[in-house]
Amino acid sequence: MKMDMNWNKVLVALVATCNLASANAFGGLGAFPFLRTGLVTGGDAEALQPIDKMDRIVELESDDCPKVQTQKDFDLDEFISKPWYIQAQAPTTYLPVSENYCVSAHYSKLAKKSFWGYEIQVHNIAQEANGKVHDSGSTLCAAEDTSPDPAKLEVAPCFLPKAVAGPYWVIAYDSTKGYALISGGQPTIKTAHGCKSGSGVNDSGLWIFTTAQERDEAVVQEVKSLAAAQGFDVTILNDVDQTKCKSSLDV
Repeated sequence: MKMDMNWNKVLVALVATCNLASANAFGGLGAFPFLRTGLVTGGDAEALQPIDKMDRIVELESDDCPKVQTQKDFDLDEFISKPWYIQAQAPTTYLPVSENYCVSAHYSKLAKKSFWGYEIQVHNIAQEANGKVHDSGSTLCAAEDTSPDPAKLEVAPCFLPKAVAGPYWVIAYDSTKGYALISGGQPTIKTAHGCKSGSGVNDSGLWIFTTAQERDEAVVQEVKSLAAAQGFDVTILNDVDQTKCKSSLDV
């Protein structure tokens, strides 16, 4: 039993380390907000201290946040068939405001399901003001979650099981207008302007996607209105600068 506990500590430490390292290297949307505080208890909790301290932001969850609805009749294949450019996003531990430049997300269907059951390759890119590029490469994967809702996905490093993947929900999607609203799961934190998800590594993030890299303020405001109508606090969104960007082929 002692040996099993030690190996469990090693596994937890490995997951925590990979989560932190990948988050630091990550430069775009849909990282892996998957290590919740309290995932392990007792002696194993020591292995999670770096993540636990980073993610323990003093924000209280509330039962007053309305349950958000995802996009009806969501077509995943259509959604992942094009690159997406982020026009606004909430700051998170793995995606600070300093990386609010040229953020994009690219998806492709894997030839076959991975060992852990992932079906989609996720490639995220972001830049800093000085042009420094943050590229997730081929480290991230996604799959539909266990619910019957095709608009509820989960994302994690490809080498980790889906049990530790984080939520990626498509709240709104219009292929004709070329926009999408993405949330890192159900918002649970009440604010003066609505509700939001966390800002740490777990269950965090809110993004406005467009298929056009050039910003269309009318489209951005339309998506913000959709978010606000569902109870999201849209004041947490910061604009992303999509000018003077390196081509995704160059990074």
